[in-house]
Amino acid sequence: DDKRYSVENSQLNEWRLIIDPVDISHDGQYSCHVNTGLKKTINLKVGMAPIFIGNNDSH
Repeated sequence: DDKRYSVENSQLNEWRLIIDPVDISHDGQYSCHVNTGLKKTINLKVGMAPIFIGNNDSH
């Protein structure tokens, strides 16, 4: 059981996949299938986090 992934159902027909923390390895295709035969597929593009060079106080 991977604690980084969870599913949220805030409304009757609305489901959300939560990935926390997300990183570059999560980039890719995700699909949701329901028992009515419906399927939704999305491509998640994860950008890289900013890299700070030098003193972080100046950023």
